[in-house]
Amino acid sequence: MTDHDDREATSRTSRAARWVSVVVLVAMAGLLAAAAAGGADVRPIADEWCLAAWTWNDGVDGIVDRLYFDVNGRAANAAANGVVYSFGLTGSRILPLVLIVGYVAGIFLLLRLGGRLTRCVVPRLAALAAAGTVTVLLLMAGRVVYQVLYWAPGSLSHTLPPLIGVWALVLVLAAELSGRRAVRVLTVVVLCLAGFVIGTLSEAFVLVSGIQAAAAGLWLLVRRAPRRLLGYPAAWCVGLVAGFAMLYLSPGRSTRQARAKDKASLLSSEGLQDLLRQWASIWEVLLTEPLHLAAIAVGVLLGLSVGLPAHRRAKPATVFEVVAIVALVALTSLGVMVALRVGYGVNGWSYERVWTNFVASALLSVVLLGAMLGAWVRGRLADAGGAVVAVAAGGVVVLCAVGVATQLTTLHRDMAARSVAWDEQDARVKRLAAQGQDDVAYAPHPIGGLTEPFTYRDYEVDWVARCVEYYYGVDRLHRPPTDGR
Repeated sequence: MTDHDDREATSRTSRAARWVSVVVLVAMAGLLAAAAAGGADVRPIADEWCLAAWTWNDGVDGIVDRLYFDVNGRAANAAANGVVYSFGLTGSRILPLVLIVGYVAGIFLLLRLGGRLTRCVVPRLAALAAAGTVTVLLLMAGRVVYQVLYWAPGSLSHTLPPLIGVWALVLVLAAELSGRRAVRVLTVVVLCLAGFVIGTLSEAFVLVSGIQAAAAGLWLLVRRAPRRLLGYPAAWCVGLVAGFAMLYLSPGRSTRQARAKDKASLLSSEGLQDLLRQWASIWEVLLTEPLHLAAIAVGVLLGLSVGLPAHRRAKPATVFEVVAIVALVALTSLGVMVALRVGYGVNGWSYERVWTNFVASALLSVVLLGAMLGAWVRGRLADAGGAVVAVAAGGVVVLCAVGVATQLTTLHRDMAARSVAWDEQDARVKRLAAQGQDDVAYAPHPIGGLTEPFTYRDYEVDWVARCVEYYYGVDRLHRPPTDGR
């Protein structure tokens, strides 16, 4: 094949990748817009009943004080919930939009700045398509979408922390590209503060980001990188340790541990075997989800779109690189498993919303490997081969988008029906409470696998009922006569 033929094939591949990126971007934009609009149907459930009422009655400082001293010790988590509920129910309804925009913008900038730092040209369309796809997969491709995206306590604990991690990486890349010492110093300070926030926001992401920062520091040492670069992971780790120390020593954590479910010691043979078996169960769920194929497909599409300097040839990922990335993802997921086991006992692995802490970086890793494969394929295929690969990759992403749309449509239908029923009951209960009734009828409206009153047989241990009572200012709830459950 002549040089002219090679340039023409590359041109055809680029044009095909560009148009396929447009199709993927349109599909993802539609899903993300629909997901954000669904926030209008969010209504309180489970922990939200108490968190909202505590914020309205005691203010942000009051809820921070309560959670730090009496509930779980997560001061930053309490502050985040306080900020959300300070706007009434509006805060929890716009939170999905904030998360969606944050992830799309953060991943887009990560790809673009990463390209500039490595002297690669990452087209805007391809970067946006990849960012939208990763966001859709992270927030909408799992089995507990409501808990990950629409339930503020879960979103703030497990969906927000990886987002902070993404923007921390964006800040590091921007600081390095700026070349200014003052900007780098400021970035180190911000990373330390962000790590401190994570330390009191999510124990699971403390482990995930701590492992990743340590791995980054080790890689920099092995590569004998400039010493200033070590300041970034070091600052993050210092913040993590300080924040987690504050959480670990809090009165609220001691109270939470006293309520923890029975669990075998992780140091015992039985406990370690259970841990590894349940860790394998997590990956069985993730690896058998066909929607996740979109991650490697959009990565290939991204690689086909990236422009390399004239003197560089794309290479596929080496065996060492693949093993290193897989090992890091495996180690961070095991860290989350340990946090779940310690916090929730032997059944902790089943709290799927917590998986978001490591799934975010896992998806980005898969996209990176796919991009390396796509760039290599682009340099190896002749004629229209690259264009065919681009169309095939786009087809996989669009098919996965259809699957996500089906799941999202069902969830939104349930959310809309619940919002109507909830609003009617909310007006009735408030009216009865205003009339002085202390014992009111309440029909539970569960959604997303979350808890509503009367889940427990013994009303005296029904903590959600206590929260609903506090929310409405009544003494007791009872089922309506027509509710025969």
